[in-house]
Amino acid sequence: MRLFDSRSSRVRTILFGGMTIVVVIVAGVQLIRRGCSGSSIQIATSATSQYICTKTFVSGLKPEDIYAQDVRPEPGMGLIDWALRFDVDRERKNVRTTVLGLFESRSVHREGFGCVLVHAGAKPVAVAPAAASDDQPALLPEVAGSEPVAGDAAVQVAIDGAFGLDSV
Repeated sequence: MRLFDSRSSRVRTILFGGMTIVVVIVAGVQLIRRGCSGSSIQIATSATSQYICTKTFVSGLKPEDIYAQDVRPEPGMGLIDWALRFDVDRERKNVRTTVLGLFESRSVHREGFGCVLVHAGAKPVAVAPAAASDDQPALLPEVAGSEPVAGDAAVQVAIDGAFGLDSV
């Protein structure tokens, strides 16, 4: 009888692998139930949704570039990068982010307001943006006229020198 035959080695490998998977699943479920590190993961998914939503729908950048340049380099993101997924819905203007399908966060773009995190179970708030108008009165009185303020001649020489102008 050989000490390590191939059949018993395979059985041991399968048993060890199966036990390892069971332990990891049980530990993960316990962490989720107790909320341990769940809040950190929820913060990561929320921040990812918000960054990508804002920079996609407000700034017009590509979501993949935003993630690679702004989100992924953040401390700790490398630990969950393999499990983090984000989905950009351009029609509905929202971003949904999860880690292993859990810890979902969603950020929705609202025209005139930018992106807003929408928490699970929260009722959406309908807000209409204020009408943009140039003929609205100023909130504060005018403090200076439209002409430049005359000042000290030495200050004027310094300003003109800074901008490469000849002093008058």
